Amino acid sequence: MASFKHFDAYTRRARLAPCLLVGLPLAVDALLLAPMVGWVLTGVGAACAAAGLTFIFAGITRDIGKRDEIRLLRKWQGFPTRRYLRHSDSTLNSRTKTEYHAALAALSPAIGVPSKDFERLDARAADDAYDAHVNRLRAATRNIERFPLVAEENREYGFRRNTRALRPLGITVSASATALAVARVHAVYANGLPVPSALIALLVFEIAFLLWWMTAVNDTWVERAANLYALRLLEASTEVEGASRHNS
Repeated sequence: MASFKHFDAYTRRARLAPCLLVGLPLAVDALLLAPMVGWVLTGVGAACAAAGLTFIFAGITRDIGKRDEIRLLRKWQGFPTRRYLRHSDSTLNSRTKTEYHAALAALSPAIGVPSKDFERLDARAADDAYDAHVNRLRAATRNIERFPLVAEENREYGFRRNTRALRPLGITVSASATALAVARVHAVYANGLPVPSALIALLVFEIAFLLWWMTAVNDTWVERAANLYALRLLEASTEVEGASRHNS
């Protein structure tokens, strides 16, 4: 039986949680407005988990997120790590950037770190070198126990990226759930009955959730997580094996 506990922390956070957020409004509607339907849906969800369909959902979410990431990278002109490593970028102070360049050069001596002049004359080749360094660094920091901050920010970035990719579906589902709640409130009010507080709370929840999908889940929201992940990853560059020997 495949359940949430059978997935690693990244899959639970970055791939399954976005799926659950998409379906949450309808699940809440069903449980409060039609309890029997809600329990049926709960049973269907349990059956899907038992059949291993959650693995499929996780894979689909990952694929959708990766496709949307291509669009994001075009917009950002590459991952933030590339930008932070450029000599021309002022996000990091010069001493910190020099330290990271030295650590990366020690970790991957064959790649080499572009100089200011090289970067100015051939920006594309310099970016390729930075990307190669970052790929090597990611491979060297996969130990979750040793690099917990890198892992946490990676999970958060994956969650936001995949949630952003599911935004159109999330808005559609949430709008449908809101419409159902509005219809229920109208039906009660039209019959001259007092609207239960639980129904009002449901309507407020559905509207708030729809607004969250429409306003908060955007490219900037994903970019903030990408920036933090990039910073934590570069910070870890001085702690990996090759770089730490170089700095000792």
